[in-house]
Amino acid sequence: AYLRSLRAAYNNAVEDGLCKDRAPFRKVYTGTDKTRKRSLTDGALRSLFSVSLPDVGNLSQARDIFCFSFLAQGMPFVDLVALRYSDFATGKTVLVYTRSKTGETINVKVTQLMRQIVEKYHDSGDKYAFSIGIDHSDHKSYETALRRYNRHLRKLAQMANIDHVLSSYCARHTWASQAFSRSVPLSVISKCMGHTSEKTTRIYLASLNDSETH
Repeated sequence: AYLRSLRAAYNNAVEDGLCKDRAPFRKVYTGTDKTRKRSLTDGALRSLFSVSLPDVGNLSQARDIFCFSFLAQGMPFVDLVALRYSDFATGKTVLVYTRSKTGETINVKVTQLMRQIVEKYHDSGDKYAFSIGIDHSDHKSYETALRRYNRHLRKLAQMANIDHVLSSYCARHTWASQAFSRSVPLSVISKCMGHTSEKTTRIYLASLNDSETH
């Protein structure tokens, strides 16, 4: 997308006589590819959540975080790890957070399972809901945690015999797929996902028109 924008700006400059056309994009692909499916079917979700695992450990933690992300309307990993524990005060049934990418405010119904997952991974005294070894002042620490999380998800996919690339983003796309297949209005899906427009949501869901093969 960035290259297409740069190409358009360059072509405009050529047309305006600001530079000669040296065809800098002749060997650069700037087309669009169809988004690869990232959603899981009901059967794949059941397989993932039925894999026998110890109550604690890296794989158990990865699955719990994936589950929380899915239940929280496909909450991105970057927003999940930034949640404050105070957002889950006793008796609170709705979580309100700001999507880091778009700045949109999102409301999420907090289920009992979501609260249980938070309680499992929160250390007393930590202001963040998930105490999973991330230094929030160091972006590299976040990137390391994300790579570790995705590595464990790939292992879980193998254990669950899921013929699909399982990643942090998959929880988000799966929630959108489930909502779309259950005829949830596009406007609601868009709001729940923190998109700035329904057009973005339509593009996001475009691949769902094809039959699921995973």
